[in-house]
Amino acid sequence: MPLDLSMMLGKLSQIEEQAQLSVNEFPKGMGLERQRLVLALTRFLKAHVQGAAREERREPPGSEH
Repeated sequence: MPLDLSMMLGKLSQIEEQAQLSVNEFPKGMGLERQRLVLALTRFLKAHVQGAAREERREPPGSEH
C-alpha cells in the first residue's frame, strides 16, 4: 500500500496541535518535557515528509533514484 503523504502530514499536524495544547495546559515537570519532545519529533517528521514530497514532485517520470 503506497504511503499517502497528505494524510500523513494531516495526522502529524493533529499530533502537533494536541501536543501544543497539552504543553500550554500542563503543569511544570517531566510530562511537559515529554510533550516538548513529541512536538519536536512531529515537526521533524513533518519537515522530512514535506521535503520528500517536494523531491518526488520534482523528479521527472521514469527517472531512477
